[in-house]
Amino acid sequence: PPEVGAATPPRPWWQRVHWGLVTVLVVAAALRWAWLSYANPVPVSDFKHYLDVALTMLDDGFFGVGGPSAWRLPAYPTFLALGALISRDVFFLSALTATLSVVQVGLTYWLALLTFQRRSAAVVAGLVAAILPAFVTFAPVLASEHLLAVCVLAALVAALRAERWHRGM
Repeated sequence: PPEVGAATPPRPWWQRVHWGLVTVLVVAAALRWAWLSYANPVPVSDFKHYLDVALTMLDDGFFGVGGPSAWRLPAYPTFLALGALISRDVFFLSALTATLSVVQVGLTYWLALLTFQRRSAAVVAGLVAAILPAFVTFAPVLASEHLLAVCVLAALVAALRAERWHRGM
């Protein structure tokens, strides 16, 4: 038996991993990328405009199409422009956007874990976000809502973490 006051040895890595989170992320990624491969969406309307603004930022050095404009908020076109530095292929940019949706699932898990302090609640919340048909089918669409959701969830997670840190939990 260990001595009183002795440090306990660290647990092996496989005992520290949140396997529920890993499972939820794998399910989310598999569903979203399978749907992307099957549907292969083509940007139209607003979604095409986001892509056009992103490519104009890279090619012409200004925000807008045909001339500088404040018609769109800059965050998502900037995200697309950064992705377009790697590849301008719409399939690649759709996969990048679907990855944002997977991040959203992970943040949903984390927010539920911080809120309810139970891994089972986090797994349920993460699975709902992972398999919800609207989230899966919309994931590869070049839409700003993905980045917005990630930013909102990240802000909530950060606020809860800061509040708990402040209380010493």
